[in-house]
Amino acid sequence: MATDAVKKYLEDTNRPYSCADVTVNLRGAFTKSAIQKALDALSEAGKIKCKLYGKQKVYAAIQHDNADGPSENEDYDTPIKTTTIELEELNTQLKTKEASLKSLLAAPTSDSARVQAGEIKTNIEKLESRLATLRDSVEETQKDMFGNDRGNARRLSEVQEELFRRTLHRDRRNG
Repeated sequence: MATDAVKKYLEDTNRPYSCADVTVNLRGAFTKSAIQKALDALSEAGKIKCKLYGKQKVYAAIQHDNADGPSENEDYDTPIKTTTIELEELNTQLKTKEASLKSLLAAPTSDSARVQAGEIKTNIEKLESRLATLRDSVEETQKDMFGNDRGNARRLSEVQEELFRRTLHRDRRNG
């Protein structure tokens, strides 16, 4: 009965223990001498390993290796590779969709575009009215300076052309 409990304890914990450790960890269910006899019997039967470190014996459960080995690993490698490829494809799709989302979020919405268009139209109207006011004031100034006489208007255009030519000549010289 002690042998079954000791073997189960060593397999469950999967660690090496001395006889004293096993006795303490089994919480006094068995005496130290009963546990020592059980450990020695299991060791002789080949169900557990016993190693001697100086004067102390250390007992551990025997760990069984899988006999399948490489073929089993290859069975896992194939799904891992396909899953990795799928993950890379999904990551690239995610990046493209995030980029398109970012561009969509950067563009103005329909409502904000309408508001911006309205603001631009009102700004254009203000500028056109200001331009009309400036044109009217220029015409009045010309009438005041030169009167309604066509000769004066012709003289004004000649002065403007001469000013233009001199400006071009100066710009060419300073070049």
